[in-house]
Amino acid sequence: MIAAVNNTASESWLNSYRGQTGISYPMIFDTTSKIFQSYQVGPQYGNTPPTYVIIDPKGVVRYRVDDTFNRTPEIIETIRRVLKDP
Repeated sequence: MIAAVNNTASESWLNSYRGQTGISYPMIFDTTSKIFQSYQVGPQYGNTPPTYVIIDPKGVVRYRVDDTFNRTPEIIETIRRVLKDP
């Protein structure tokens, strides 16, 4: 599953942005920052947005990069690799 998680916007902004950009994957508004805390994402952990995290089906973080846009090819390759690993 692919999802975007945000804790600074609002649900209405996320829905509007999603519609404007044609994003088809879920966008989650993390009102309690529980997801951010679980994976240590945010300035309090030394991250600079955007932060990309790929988590395998067992919940293990397999990829993480901060402060870098346009990582699509690298992310696609990482997802393929994670899906191939048992």
